[in-house]
Amino acid sequence: MSTFAGIEMGKRALNAFRLGMQTVGHNISNMETEGYSRQRVNYSTVQPMDLPGVGQVGQGVQVDEIVRIRDEFLDFQYRSNQATLGYWDKINELYDTIQNYIAEPAGEGVRSAMNIKDAYRLCPQGIFMHPNYEKYKAVSDQLHKIWGSYTDVVE
Repeated sequence: MSTFAGIEMGKRALNAFRLGMQTVGHNISNMETEGYSRQRVNYSTVQPMDLPGVGQVGQGVQVDEIVRIRDEFLDFQYRSNQATLGYWDKINELYDTIQNYIAEPAGEGVRSAMNIKDAYRLCPQGIFMHPNYEKYKAVSDQLHKIWGSYTDVVE
């Protein structure tokens, strides 16, 4: 075994532990970051050298990997709750959009958008059809039934 083997072993150790210190610094600088999970450096020994008559001589340390330390159960819970939240956000957005068009007791909604006299006057080339209230009621009942299958807060 030469002198350079000892220097090489020291160089490996310095490089491996420098990477470990960089990872610690990264963890410290990001500890206040929302959603950040810390990292860990996994080390292992380098394959030892076999010397006849002496036996095995160690070759130092090496970095195997840098891994994120996470709780898989909490990750699953977070992802599943985010999916549920996204679903209900879309349902809420749909209800808000529909609420803009359904008449409220205060006189807001489709009827308050423009009365028929103003529509005839402002849009002379418009095509106006007489409403079929029975058809509208049937469609409204179908929509109410669909929304009722998703939630019980539809009135």
